[in-house]
Amino acid sequence: MCSSDLLGGLYIVGRLAERQLARCREEEGRQVVEKARKAQHFTATEVTAANTLEALLPALREQVERELDADAITAKLRLRPPPEEKLALWHRLKVVSICRSICLVLGSTHLAIMLRTQLNILAGRLYEQETSCPPGPRLSPATQQCFLDICHHFVTTGTRELCSSVESVVTAQTAGLGLQQKLTLAQLENLLNQVFEGCRAEKGGIFRDPAAFFLSRQDQAGRDLDIEDQERLKQLLADSLDVLESEDTMNLALQVCRQGLAHLLDKVADYYTAAGQSPPSRPMKDSGSESD
Repeated sequence: MCSSDLLGGLYIVGRLAERQLARCREEEGRQVVEKARKAQHFTATEVTAANTLEALLPALREQVERELDADAITAKLRLRPPPEEKLALWHRLKVVSICRSICLVLGSTHLAIMLRTQLNILAGRLYEQETSCPPGPRLSPATQQCFLDICHHFVTTGTRELCSSVESVVTAQTAGLGLQQKLTLAQLENLLNQVFEGCRAEKGGIFRDPAAFFLSRQDQAGRDLDIEDQERLKQLLADSLDVLESEDTMNLALQVCRQGLAHLLDKVADYYTAAGQSPPSRPMKDSGSESD
């Protein structure tokens, strides 16, 4: 009798162990599948971000060239205007040339950061939508489109405002720079660094208030959506701006912009080398990444 009870108990324990093992294997398999789905979702988001940025950058460049039109200035100079007008045009050309380079660096950096931020936030929401049980409120295609439209707004209206902001800084920083003055590479490096720091410190500039360049018409965003979709859109925008305006993101933007200006200086150094001057011995100055 005791042997039968013992065997019965062992049988029950064995069955329970088998069930527990089966549940563990099922959970492990579910985690593997979940990990693979997340990895695939992340990879798809990265590919989308790269392709979208590649499509938007030419539009950004065209907008900068349109706002800071050097061709129109050179065309007027070819007409041999009076001396005073000619001098003013050359000063304008000086400002425009520097502004275009700075705007491309600042604009492309902030566009890339915002685009990647938006797509990852959107991808996360859509992933939760697909995997949540029971399913929660869904993001409509119209809401998603309105959310992503702010990058298009930046490439157009936002870039126009960026050009105006940078132009005011460059005009002030180059006011004492004569047209006959020949800059060494070190002096050019110092000038670019001063302009960059001026843009960084400018009140209402893109480093101090990036939201104004992406959402200057926020009151119109999603106006054709119903009330619930408008609330979801506001939350998506708020989440994106929280990331964009965080200290880590701002420091990243500063670092990438400095790298972009250093790359610009390296390209200019080729012309100085051809003219017989030595290239710069160090990259753009880094005056610290801390926020003001």
